[in-house]
Amino acid sequence: QNAVYQEGFNVKGPFDQMYMVSTEVQSKRIENLSGQTKDSQYLVIAVDVKYFVDRDKAFDVFKKFKTLQNVNNSLVSPAAQRAIENACVDYNIIEILGSKRGEVYKKIEVDLQERFNKDGITLHSITFIDTDAGDDVENAIRAEAVAKKEVETAEQKRTKAEVEARTRIIEAEAEAKEKEIL
Repeated sequence: QNAVYQEGFNVKGPFDQMYMVSTEVQSKRIENLSGQTKDSQYLVIAVDVKYFVDRDKAFDVFKKFKTLQNVNNSLVSPAAQRAIENACVDYNIIEILGSKRGEVYKKIEVDLQERFNKDGITLHSITFIDTDAGDDVENAIRAEAVAKKEVETAEQKRTKAEVEARTRIIEAEAEAKEKEIL
């Protein structure tokens, strides 16, 4: 029968068979998801996806997947991979690992939610555990960050020296005026 029974006491006939589909939050940790960036770099991401079966769509989920293990293998993992691929292609590696990280993560989350909704699954949350761009890229990013910090430090020193020089000039002018008055 195409009937979904809610929690509690339910009656079934002797020839009826019931299948349980959990609507509790499920968690799936997925390692080694990869995406190619706009600048042709590869990024490897590990995530923890939490989801649940929508109660009203439990029968449809059961018809399509039968078990939550099948949901994990046939929907959650492939959908997470596609969402990451779709998001990464719009950004370069520096943006993904830096200034646009939150934007990229949000784009992945929205894409994943849309993919899940089509199959009666609701995304509860996605946690990004690790993002790896490889040692060469990460070392280059670190070196760039150090270089930027050195420029900022030099700029601060230059500004400080200018302020100190102006202060000395003002003090000297004030001292000269004071001697003129006397």
